[in-house]
Amino acid sequence: MLPVPTGFAVHSRNTVSNNSEGDGHGNRVDERSTALGPVAGVGGGLTTEADVVSAVITTSLLPPGSANGVGAASHFTPIVGARDRVCFQHFLIAAAAAALTAVLVVTYVWQSTSAFNIDPVTGKVRPHSFQYFVYCFLGGIAAGLMHLLVAPIDILKCRVQVGEYRSFRDGFVHLFRVEAGGSVYRALPLFFRGWLPMLWGYCIQGSIKFSLYEIFKYVLLIVILEPSVKVKAAAAAAGGVTNSLASSPPARVSGVYQFFVFLFSSCLAEMVADLGLAPWEAVKIRMQTSPSFPAHLRSALPRMWETEGLHGFYKGLVPLWSRQVPYTMMKFSSFEFVVVGLQSLFHSLGITDAEEPGVLGKLVISLLAGVVAGLLCGVVSHPADTVLSKMNQRSSAPTSSAVPALANTLADTQCGSVGHGRAGAAHSGAMHGVLEVMRELGWRGIWKGLAPRLLMVVSLTALQWVTYDGFKVWAGLPTSGDVEK
Repeated sequence: MLPVPTGFAVHSRNTVSNNSEGDGHGNRVDERSTALGPVAGVGGGLTTEADVVSAVITTSLLPPGSANGVGAASHFTPIVGARDRVCFQHFLIAAAAAALTAVLVVTYVWQSTSAFNIDPVTGKVRPHSFQYFVYCFLGGIAAGLMHLLVAPIDILKCRVQVGEYRSFRDGFVHLFRVEAGGSVYRALPLFFRGWLPMLWGYCIQGSIKFSLYEIFKYVLLIVILEPSVKVKAAAAAAGGVTNSLASSPPARVSGVYQFFVFLFSSCLAEMVADLGLAPWEAVKIRMQTSPSFPAHLRSALPRMWETEGLHGFYKGLVPLWSRQVPYTMMKFSSFEFVVVGLQSLFHSLGITDAEEPGVLGKLVISLLAGVVAGLLCGVVSHPADTVLSKMNQRSSAPTSSAVPALANTLADTQCGSVGHGRAGAAHSGAMHGVLEVMRELGWRGIWKGLAPRLLMVVSLTALQWVTYDGFKVWAGLPTSGDVEK
């Protein structure tokens, strides 16, 4: 019979209401029948050699970073962990294969339609051709890279929102003086913690969002209106009127219709793009707000997959939509109208030439319009951003089953049971979580971190539009909001 050393902590044990101790399965230790006999345990309870050995083995199997090994022991086994790692590897292989297939298809279509895509007179890419939308896709990637420049502001904003810091200034001082010890060399990794998932997420999101926005806008403004435009053009030509034909279809429709087209196109584009952003945003917020979460992406992705499954990556999708959709709708629609207003203002003041405004003039207009759009969309989307940060900071509560949520989801999908009851339960659970966080934060709480976020969003929006339009100018395409469509 082995005595338990003083201070030995059995992490898989739970304290019940009468101060007696229970094992990791919730059973009273003093009521269990043991062949080895009872010995003195921690806190005056009874334990056995078998309990000690079981506790040590269970603790050693916990995933790295578990808080004292509590809570996760009964939900993680070597078999389940290995199975989830295999699922994760298969998922990565499937994603890589899908990306490679998409690249091959785009390359084939690019080459097969090159004769139509290039204007033989100017030698430039035709607007709204296949190559035009591919360049918009690449321009969205370039715009997504700008998120890296505001990463320090983003990490401080997230920590203020979840209540770790009282203010932006307090967070900066604490991060630099306390966590980094006043060293610039140590502070850089802390200020850029989570930069890699941020880069992946927003490059994927930017490419999908900007290209789909251009496609939807083209369909709604030009393709749908083209029959009526041809009829009006024929009538105008018969009447000897030619000046009204010089403008493009978007210039002939009403401003109200254009406004709703911009809103609808940006809404659809953002909802689709957020499906690619949500997993990376969840990982990024965990890395920025949870000290125990792995700081490297190669460890963070498997950790989330094994502990929370697919639900962990997408449980913040609803608040992400609540943040990003109003943000993007305001960002694109306001930018389009502000650009037109600034163009008219600059022309009337003689700053730019009305016929040939020049590349520099166009980019300056894009920069100023991006600042105005950033102010508007930052205020509109901030409450949802606070809720998203708070939800992603929380760890998902483990289920009663030893099988992770991913395995349950895949099994339900194969059995065809997700489409009704469980899907509705998951949706209602997500909405309940959003409402619970909003009640917890209160009206003043959802506006925490507004100043650093406005600083980040204004800078980011202006940089994104300048980068996107600069890329389009480099490719020989008209800038966004330009009357030449």
